[in-house]
Amino acid sequence: MNKGFAVCVLLILFAGLSFDCATIIHGTSQDIVADSSPREAEVWVDGTKEGETPVKLDLKRSDSHTVKFVKEGYQDVEAEITNTASAWIIGNIVFGGIIGCGIDFITGGAYDLKPERLDVNLTKLESQEVEPATTAFVTEDEKTAGIEEKTAVALPVEPQVSTEQTAYSDEGTLHELEAILEEGGLVLLSDGSKWEVDPAYHSELLQWPKGCQVSVVRSSHQTYNYILLEAENDLVVRVRFVAFRGTKE
Repeated sequence: MNKGFAVCVLLILFAGLSFDCATIIHGTSQDIVADSSPREAEVWVDGTKEGETPVKLDLKRSDSHTVKFVKEGYQDVEAEITNTASAWIIGNIVFGGIIGCGIDFITGGAYDLKPERLDVNLTKLESQEVEPATTAFVTEDEKTAGIEEKTAVALPVEPQVSTEQTAYSDEGTLHELEAILEEGGLVLLSDGSKWEVDPAYHSELLQWPKGCQVSVVRSSHQTYNYILLEAENDLVVRVRFVAFRGTKE
């Protein structure tokens, strides 16, 4: 009697664990990397801004998504990410039956999002030429001689150039990640540069392996105006340049 009861309990537990196999192993969301050339384009997903390229998107598997790339001076680009039935659903048909399949389709675990990465080339808009402003003048000699008025082209006002030097100039070069300090708040690279990390990225940065290859990319963010890009896995964190080792911060 006791043996039969134990078998029944084991069967119930096995069925419960296998009902939503795809949901547990596969998850209900999927990471999609979005990048553009040139970079720092705004990325909008289903009408909501999610960041600037390069960026990693966390998207629900249960729906298809529309991703829009927007950058001033360039034509907007839209891309579609569609959800299709995942291979994990076969496991639920075998082990979980109708109930397991139903759970996975409701939660989104039954789907894969395609494509898994978006790389778009932005086309620059044709600039509209503006005719230069002119100022007409007539000299006293021309008035008396009846000569036609001459037109002098006004020189355009040159933009003011900031005298502040660029703090970091080795953008795009690969460097090794030497150390992560202050619980993800500070990064040291192999070229001797020190970087303060945006607090929103502290926990994510702690997952980066020491010695991984990292490149520095300029960002339009007002405070954290650079991005560290981990080359192998396309991981990104937003940072601010502090100083080089041995120099006063």
